[in-house]
Amino acid sequence: IPGCTRMTRLAPHRFEAEIEVRYGPVHASFLTDIALTDVVAPAHYVLSGRGHGGLAGVGEGRAEVRLDAAPDGTVVRYRAALSAAGALGRIGSRLLGGTTRRLIDRFFAAFLATFDEDPVSGADRA
Repeated sequence: IPGCTRMTRLAPHRFEAEIEVRYGPVHASFLTDIALTDVVAPAHYVLSGRGHGGLAGVGEGRAEVRLDAAPDGTVVRYRAALSAAGALGRIGSRLLGGTTRRLIDRFFAAFLATFDEDPVSGADRA
């Protein structure tokens, strides 16, 4: 996770993470609850999180991830969305959306790199 400075497993599908983010003028550390739900291993899962960043506000994210077999490996498809309230919500959806897309792309690039040096992926953002 980009900006993750600490992650603790609380249960098999639940984690707590501290994530540092910068959205324009807002820089904060978020204490984030992360959960994997709707797990249909190895084909599908939902990754969701809710982070509290003090005065920066609250951010919530959700990504539906699907793994499909392909002749040359695995195709990863995801649909992700983020919402924010507080100072983050006030900086504007255009800045928030662009930065969020870059963070999501960095997350999945790092995720895929753990499996293959030349991953095949597909994104469908909401």
